[in-house]
Amino acid sequence: MKSVEGDPTLQYPVLSLSAECRYDELCKALGGDGYFVRSVPEIERALTQAFQKTDGPSVINVIISTDSERKAQAHPWLTRSKV
Repeated sequence: MKSVEGDPTLQYPVLSLSAECRYDELCKALGGDGYFVRSVPEIERALTQAFQKTDGPSVINVIISTDSERKAQAHPWLTRSKV
């Protein structure tokens, strides 16, 4: 993942989120369990732990590569812009 030089608060618009917005930390702050994962083994561990928790919510924040290529879709409407 590319790193941003300088202060990110001065480079992004006010209403934008970074590529690694920490939804997991928000869940923890509200009393739930949050997991920040980047790989398949981390996802597997987070899912196992989240399913064992029965007394509150869990959030699994999966970070995907911002520069990865998209998988070819069988139907063109799946990749067409909706804007």
